[in-house]
Amino acid sequence: MVQSGKIIPAETIVRMLRKIIYSGDGRKKFILSSFPDIIDQAKEFERSCATISAIIYTTQDSADATVEIKNNNLTLFNIDALFQKEHRLKTMSKWDDQKYKELIGGSKVNWSIVLGCPYQGKSTLASTVGKHLGFKLIDWNSIEKEVKDSLGTADEPFEGKVPLDKIENAVAKLIENDAKNGARIQYIFDSFPH
Repeated sequence: MVQSGKIIPAETIVRMLRKIIYSGDGRKKFILSSFPDIIDQAKEFERSCATISAIIYTTQDSADATVEIKNNNLTLFNIDALFQKEHRLKTMSKWDDQKYKELIGGSKVNWSIVLGCPYQGKSTLASTVGKHLGFKLIDWNSIEKEVKDSLGTADEPFEGKVPLDKIENAVAKLIENDAKNGARIQYIFDSFPH
């Protein structure tokens, strides 16, 4: 398509990116270079692939680095204007891990929930994300089983559905214990029935 001078549709590019991003090879963060170029590409990527946390422009080393938008008319398909209006246009003068986490909001996330149908890999995903991002994993199903075991005995196991409030109390107690120990912990839930 490129060799014949045709414009590659945003859907085609995003379909190729999806294969990379969701390949399951263990990578958890992605930096897109030279994409998206226009608003249509950004919208298609966010509609059918993932949210773009920020567009980061490199600047000269300056404390008050800014990006000046010359024309913020959205009808011109100006991606800079769109992301500036949504407060997702950022600047960075040199690579800085802490600054990067601040820009994409990584340091502001306290809770994450991984949902999906059974046998779709959500437990593996939650565990992997938890390890790589330093989140504490809360496995809802394991806690439900512990609560169920506590409601019965070895001779007379509890039968029936475990009351939701009992599971919620067990989760709340776990989080309260972490807070009592002074730990500022970020959590990721593997399943969440609400």
